[in-house]
Amino acid sequence: MKKIILTIASILLVAGGAVGFTMKATADNTSASETKVKNEQHETQTEEKDTNDFHEYDALNKVVDLNEFTIEEVEDNQNKHVIILKDDQDMPQFKSIYVKNKDRLKVVDFDKGVIFNQALSDTENDTNDNKSESNDNNTVEKDKEGSKEQKQKSEIEEFTEYSILDKKLDMDNLSDEVVKDNDYKRIILLKDENGQPQYKSIYIKNKNRLKVIDLHGGLVYNDKI
Repeated sequence: MKKIILTIASILLVAGGAVGFTMKATADNTSASETKVKNEQHETQTEEKDTNDFHEYDALNKVVDLNEFTIEEVEDNQNKHVIILKDDQDMPQFKSIYVKNKDRLKVVDFDKGVIFNQALSDTENDTNDNKSESNDNNTVEKDKEGSKEQKQKSEIEEFTEYSILDKKLDMDNLSDEVVKDNDYKRIILLKDENGQPQYKSIYIKNKNRLKVIDLHGGLVYNDKI
């Protein structure tokens, strides 16, 4: 009689375990299905987002032909909006960074570097100013700007490290400030159109070594020249 009771108890225990396992497996499958449905819904919502609603769309489209690329949104918060533009091989070609509180758009060509970095309000003001000015005034302003740029370039082009700086950075859109120049080293700050430092160049003369630092992204170059 004891043997029979034990056997029956064992059967019940095994059966109970099987039922529990089945219920757990069913619950896991249900949870996985719900997660999959939520992910699919999220992906659908992302895909349905109209890129024309991006505040920076028109300005970006003037810099890059957006019809030629697939747009991948990688970040969108109250501070900035970041998208990647990919070619038909799904390879990233450009990165767009729109800083919302400054209304500034920066476009980076992954092969050439920064190709656009300007406040969109400045772009609109420039357009309006150009429309209101006469052709004579435009000619005078262009001559002044050309002379100023030529003077800046002629001064910095004499530096040994200029050729490397010109290859690594968009020197046409940067102004320079020599903050130190002695027998040992020369330090140059390279600023954007708003006078904000973007890069720092350190040339060690006795070692003929140049170090270029992106003040927002880290080391750009560090080698002998």
